[in-house]
Amino acid sequence: MIMEKTFDITEFKGLNDYGTPLLNVSYTRSLNAVVTQYNRLLGGLGINKLRSISTASATTPILGLMPFYDTALNNTLYRMTPTKVHRLNTGTDAWDDATGIDLTGDSSVIPQHVVHKDFLVFVNDGADQPRRVAASGNTTVLGGDPPYAKAIWQGWGFLFLGNVSTDGSTFSARQVKYSDDYNVNWDLCTGNELNFNATNGEILAGVQVGETVVVLKSDSLYQLGFTGGSVRFTQPRIHNFQHGLLAPASLAILDGLGLVLLGTDYRLHFTDGYSVKTLPPYVQRKLDATMVKARARFAVGVNYPDKDTYSLFYESASADDWNRSRITFNFRTGEFNHRTYTAHEFVRAAAFRYASTSANMLIASTSTLVYELDTLIEGDDGTTVSRYYDIDWTNLNFTGEKFLKGIDIEAVRSATGRISVSVAADNSPTFVYEKFFDLRGLGASQEYVKIAYRIGAGLKGHKFKIRIKMFHDSGAQVEIVPPARIIYEPVSEGLDEGKNTTAPQRMS
Repeated sequence: MIMEKTFDITEFKGLNDYGTPLLNVSYTRSLNAVVTQYNRLLGGLGINKLRSISTASATTPILGLMPFYDTALNNTLYRMTPTKVHRLNTGTDAWDDATGIDLTGDSSVIPQHVVHKDFLVFVNDGADQPRRVAASGNTTVLGGDPPYAKAIWQGWGFLFLGNVSTDGSTFSARQVKYSDDYNVNWDLCTGNELNFNATNGEILAGVQVGETVVVLKSDSLYQLGFTGGSVRFTQPRIHNFQHGLLAPASLAILDGLGLVLLGTDYRLHFTDGYSVKTLPPYVQRKLDATMVKARARFAVGVNYPDKDTYSLFYESASADDWNRSRITFNFRTGEFNHRTYTAHEFVRAAAFRYASTSANMLIASTSTLVYELDTLIEGDDGTTVSRYYDIDWTNLNFTGEKFLKGIDIEAVRSATGRISVSVAADNSPTFVYEKFFDLRGLGASQEYVKIAYRIGAGLKGHKFKIRIKMFHDSGAQVEIVPPARIIYEPVSEGLDEGKNTTAPQRMS
């Protein structure tokens, strides 16, 4: 007599494009707008306009988001367009003009900024001389007649300008100028010039990482160290990395890892200033398959420290102008996730908080507006989010033909959340037998709700894929917890691979 059998999934570990579904069903190659965290599965959160400001910027696109904190850790947010700089006014919920004399950039500008000696100092790809701005007032060109520059960073009390020009037209792509009195004199330091001539690529950025600065060129990385004395700096090349920086806005510092960057090999790497390591290849195939290579230079990375995540926003359709797709990496747990925004394309992103005691927010700009991301709402500012997670193709550790009879799923009780379950067999792209379930449970004291999905006579096949969709009705986030137990009935006996396990079931 043939009896029903079970196959348990004890972990939801997120995206792995190079995963082998038949060997490890804890990973998936197919998900959207969901987050795996500590082996649980959560519905991704939506977005809303920052402070409900719906007035579109008169100049577009919004190329820069620049958080500025002063000595007292009071925070001010600036945004930059090709010609304007605006300051967020939290009293009136508006963007005030803080430009002064108009900038002369265009939509290809990738601005860079640092907070240096109580001022926000920025460059706009060398279109204008470097400027600074305080928590009030307008932007002004730095004193001392600084060079035009495409890169800016700070370290050891110096302000550094890289890829510089005296006229804004002809740039010395491998040269750096620096000053310890940046608003007064750019010739104050004797020999205030560094050259990175060992490779021909241009300087694109510099970032302080611990006790060193990583100088990133288009074909190499360098470690800039401070020694003092007549020869102030050392600048050896980081030799275990044979590529360069592709996307200057992809840079972000992650606790415990160092600096993350998108390299010219279209891979994500991180460096501590001494060596370079490549992030796990889980999502590299996603980038290979979906990233528009001609626009990869404009990919944007951001650290969201409150969630221990790094996100890379990138362009995935040639018809788009900016970044619609997003890969998220949890650098504590190693989990990767992915989503594509249906109705929004992001130009820049940043973490920002209003005060030193406030939680960080993840913010991002489109061409015309600034949004807060990952907020507790149903949709993307009025656009419905498609949230799904596919339990990837599995033969349930039984090589023969069988009937898929159903799956038991457990979720955190939610008064308004819902899920649906559907199935596919033998590489069919069509999911069938979709059924919907609410997560109300039997009462408020019930912590978990068990969902019993059944297909009657069953779906016949050798291997199956199961799609779980999540619906955040009224802003309630759906959370699914392991284990998930798949139920099947073999057509014939004797083909069990012997790997199926029985996991304990949570008491309702």
